[in-house]
Amino acid sequence: RIQDNNGLSSLMYAVWNNYMSIVEILHNHESGLKSNEGWTALLYAIDKKNTDAVRMLANAEGLISDNSNYTALEYALKSGYSDAIEILSSLGNPTDELGRTALMRAADRGDADMVSLLAPYQKKMQTIAEETLGGQILCYRTALMGAVANGHTNAVELLAECEHGIQDVDGWTALMIAACVNNTEAAEILVDKEKCIRTSTGRTALMLAAQNGSYKVATVLVESEKALVNDNARTATMIAAWTNHAEIVSVLLEYERAMQDKDGWTAMMCAAVQGHIEPIKLLLPYEKGMQKKDGWTALMLAADNSHVEVAKLLLTSPEELQASRAWTELMIGAAIGDLELIKQHLDQVKRTDTRGRTALMMAAENDWPDVVEILINSEAKLTDIDGCTALMLAGRNDSIDSVRMLANIEHGIQNSNGQTALMMAARSGCLEVVQLLIEHEKCLQDTDGNTALMAAVVEGHQEIVETLAIHERSLSNKAGQTALDLAKDCGKENLVPLLSAYK
Repeated sequence: RIQDNNGLSSLMYAVWNNYMSIVEILHNHESGLKSNEGWTALLYAIDKKNTDAVRMLANAEGLISDNSNYTALEYALKSGYSDAIEILSSLGNPTDELGRTALMRAADRGDADMVSLLAPYQKKMQTIAEETLGGQILCYRTALMGAVANGHTNAVELLAECEHGIQDVDGWTALMIAACVNNTEAAEILVDKEKCIRTSTGRTALMLAAQNGSYKVATVLVESEKALVNDNARTATMIAAWTNHAEIVSVLLEYERAMQDKDGWTAMMCAAVQGHIEPIKLLLPYEKGMQKKDGWTALMLAADNSHVEVAKLLLTSPEELQASRAWTELMIGAAIGDLELIKQHLDQVKRTDTRGRTALMMAAENDWPDVVEILINSEAKLTDIDGCTALMLAGRNDSIDSVRMLANIEHGIQNSNGQTALMMAARSGCLEVVQLLIEHEKCLQDTDGNTALMAAVVEGHQEIVETLAIHERSLSNKAGQTALDLAKDCGKENLVPLLSAYK
């Protein structure tokens, strides 16, 4: 098995010079070797059109690729060497570590000529391992999917007839890949062949186009896949609204407006909770006043998430305001920090929503200190249905200015589970809030005996653990565990030395 400076073996020289008696002697000893250029003896046999040598070497070297990942079959196909093609095609289809065939590699690089040659032998094969394609993780993908993802239209045209309709392990098709990468030409080729196919979660290609902002593909798909819903009964319009693709909402609006998912969400609600104003401008005339199953509206969702401009737009709709009666105007104003609206409705203080929340709680949670200042004297120390105060909601949301204003008034109160504002802030990783509340609420325990330090340990908030350890390290919960015990049990190894120092 000696090779010269070019990596050539005696077997390769024998093949090249057609010394078949020597090839017959050496092929059992030197097959599988590659030259510096990555050629095997079999490739030299194909190059010389030495059929006897091809037949002799095929089993040993037929599945070996050169340094550029080209197989012997590809060389035979490219040269039109029919005898070698017949011999090599009977061996099966060599694949790389991901299960990719020569056809897939040709499709990925857009080699339409090679795709045409390989397709009769390797069509409909799928990979065996996960691979990122078109920004998606696929398993069992096809050559067609690769051609689509890489934008090779000629290869797509060649493969569409023989590979359309094949799905990966999660139900993805080539058309869905086109939707993700906005490959309009591929979508036009595939739409009639793969329309209305769904992923394992019920998503269609149109939904994926909506999610990824693939406007041109959405226009290709809308007639075929409009008004379909996924497993949660969400439409493509809802998905486009959620992801702020207003131009796609405009395409779908005629077909999918005023639809609701399993929980009653509309497309406008999806946009509202995310704070996307442009989709709402399109949807408001058609979906105003609609409610989720729990009675929440788009206005309430926008206000609760402190999307001020969206909430103000929705407030212009009498129907939306009327449907939002679970909240008072004072609550809406408090949630979005609208001082004028608050001043107009101060007669609504101490009213609560279905969660028992007051306007002060909403202002504190969203950290509107000017609003907190107006409402604090009227609504401080009130609790919601879970026993939570405005300070607790502010603390867990890192609303630091509101915490400063409420700490002296509401500190020490515990909710129905015995939790304090300090515990909630510790769990949420709000270090500055913890520093503000520590002197007021240190060493308190909830109904299970857990402390703020324990909450920080479980969540792995090291700086907060350092802050609280000196005060609470010796306390045990009702299960007899200290913060150190919890750190060990929860796998927070970085906290063990820190807590052990206080033992």
